Amino acid sequence: MNDRIRVLQHSKFGEIKFRKVPRSRSFKVIIKSDGSILVTLPLHANFTTAELFLYQNIEKIAEIQQKAKAKKEQKQTLFTPDTDFGTYSRKVQLIPEARKNVRVEITPDTVFIYYPENRFTNDEALQATIRKAVEHAWRVEAHEVLPQRLAELAAQFNLHYKTLLIKNARSYWGLCTADNTITLSIQSHHT
Repeated sequence: MNDRIRVLQHSKFGEIKFRKVPRSRSFKVIIKSDGSILVTLPLHANFTTAELFLYQNIEKIAEIQQKAKAKKEQKQTLFTPDTDFGTYSRKVQLIPEARKNVRVEITPDTVFIYYPENRFTNDEALQATIRKAVEHAWRVEAHEVLPQRLAELAAQFNLHYKTLLIKNARSYWGLCTADNTITLSIQSHHT
């Protein structure tokens, strides 16, 4: 087997892949969308230390994996005009219209998703478009909520940060770099 990759069979998580990565400076656990686990480590680190790191964080990994599974199941929800669904601060409402494309309107309390009335809501492409519209609403809400909340927490704990970036990361809620750049995921404020 490749000297940069090792695979471990775990009784609870199944196959866990360890991969040495150039330019990596620390251990990182990545839970993929299918629930599989990848642990990346620096080239100079050994696999035994990486396994120890994994076992020290096993409860946290199980919690994150369970939340990822729940989110995936939630995403598989069939959105229809009767579906009761909301974002962090808005209700989502699907409305069929005489139109060719999907249109999204975000008001202070509702995300309106207008879709072609001649398409069935169980159409896979339409469902994917609806999910993208909901993610767009999450992004809008993240920009409304997260900067103010971060500023409040920084002031409360007398911490300073350089920049705030907001991304659609699924494998983490937030990161802080050595230069005090904070990256938060749009997924973090609606869980």
